Amino acid sequence: MSLNKTVAILFVYFSFFPWVGFGILNMDIQPYYIIFGIMFLFLNINFGIPKWLYVLAIPGVLSIIVAVAYGKFDFITARAVASYLSVFVAAASFFICKKKYFGESLKTHLYLINCVWIFAGVLQMALGPYVLDFLVHVRTTQGRGVTGLAPEPTYYGLFLIFISILIAKEYGYRVLRLKPLFFIVINIFFVVLVAKSSMSIMLIVAMAILYAVSNFFKIKKNVSMLVISVLVLGVLSPFLQNLRDSRVGKIEKLFLKGPITLIHADASANQRLRNVVYPFYGAAEDGFIPHGYHRFSDTTKKLDQKFDNFFWWGEAENKIMSGLGAAIYELGFIGFFYFLAIFSSTRKIKPFRLAFFEASTLIMLMTTAIPLSFPLFPFILAANE
Repeated sequence: MSLNKTVAILFVYFSFFPWVGFGILNMDIQPYYIIFGIMFLFLNINFGIPKWLYVLAIPGVLSIIVAVAYGKFDFITARAVASYLSVFVAAASFFICKKKYFGESLKTHLYLINCVWIFAGVLQMALGPYVLDFLVHVRTTQGRGVTGLAPEPTYYGLFLIFISILIAKEYGYRVLRLKPLFFIVINIFFVVLVAKSSMSIMLIVAMAILYAVSNFFKIKKNVSMLVISVLVLGVLSPFLQNLRDSRVGKIEKLFLKGPITLIHADASANQRLRNVVYPFYGAAEDGFIPHGYHRFSDTTKKLDQKFDNFFWWGEAENKIMSGLGAAIYELGFIGFFYFLAIFSSTRKIKPFRLAFFEASTLIMLMTTAIPLSFPLFPFILAANE
């Protein structure tokens, strides 16, 4: 096997297991895929990539200028700059990998990777949530789900959502075939019953609504989705009783009392929404100027007063738990290049309703706690070429 292909395989597989760090580095998403991605780009420096992909490089390069302008260099700055640079590295490397080495075999790799993630969840269900702690620093509590090869149940659920999107894209979103439908349905089961991630479940519901809206005039597609949803719910219903005493059950009870009640009563929901609202609000309030990487804690304290402490959970920190929120706040107007990249990526998707669904879904997902350094986000963008 050539050096080029070896590096390509290492890049792809480290990307699909981004939290696996073997206990070496005390951080969530590990840098290994970035290292192999940069190596792969240098080995394929003359390989042409679509011009729109360079849109992803602009905020990465300008993030360095923002760091220099504010003049504070520490781990927070290094992590932020690496995160913004990684989006282009991952997208460009994945595009080349797919064209040179994977092609149709990508489906097989996706199924294999999906099976590993499912097996990890089963293993934790059988032997305890910390059985894989030597690979990933696991953070969960009693009543929550297991984490798979991610640090938290939420990230486990989100990973299964992202890989389901990649599988669907490989079939042009024609997922009413045995293999893609089987894996997507299994992933939904694991999000609900194994990860037990309330946030991921709500995102799946939101995606189903987006799909229905984007196919509003496609009666057959909506009927098919309705039938599949009913069947899935029918299979899940005997198991849902077990979730009543779990965190998912508690979230459901609060939600039925009203979304405001949920946000105000649940600490995690309160903190996650604050990390969506404050970055965009703070950025808009200051005219979308770049704030750098050390001012969000000050903005949080200021907005806590303005919102009369409605968002009450969590300390004021400089780490922003929202991928696009962080980009808009830290980089200001520069962060809008990521929105441009999403729309540029989906421009070739036909019909338009699918382009609308994918763009809306990606914006929604990347507004959550998933950071831009999560490699499956740029993979989905690059997969449209």
